[in-house]
Amino acid sequence: MCACNEKASEKRVNTLETTSEATPLKNSETPTGKVNATQIQKQLQGVWKEAEYPFRKVEFKDWMVKLTEEGVSGSSTFETYALAGSCRFANTNIKDVTPTTLLLTLTESERCEKMNLTDTTLTLSGFNTSSNANYEIVYLKQ
Repeated sequence: MCACNEKASEKRVNTLETTSEATPLKNSETPTGKVNATQIQKQLQGVWKEAEYPFRKVEFKDWMVKLTEEGVSGSSTFETYALAGSCRFANTNIKDVTPTTLLLTLTESERCEKMNLTDTTLTLSGFNTSSNANYEIVYLKQ
């Protein structure tokens, strides 16, 4: 789960203790603070482009997301997403999930990505099973 704090003139979403359930986060009270999934969802809206490779982008519309990358076969489409504290899919690309980890859960493709969010950056990360290494992709708000 998460909460927003002001830090150095940039609002950053800080993750808080989450439940072990793989259900989407809702606006609720936790022992560590108030969660506002709707506020995070609003902050995600729009187009985000990768800083190092501008042909990769993520676009959010309401509770739908489209991940686009040049050179990938087939056209990308919007799919439903949720914010969660755990991955409900048989997903091997998420390592080191802690009670403070926020996950972007992609329903149709049945996968999850670790997510960190500020007003200007979105970072998606996980574990690449092919290279056996962690990855981190930083996107900038357009």
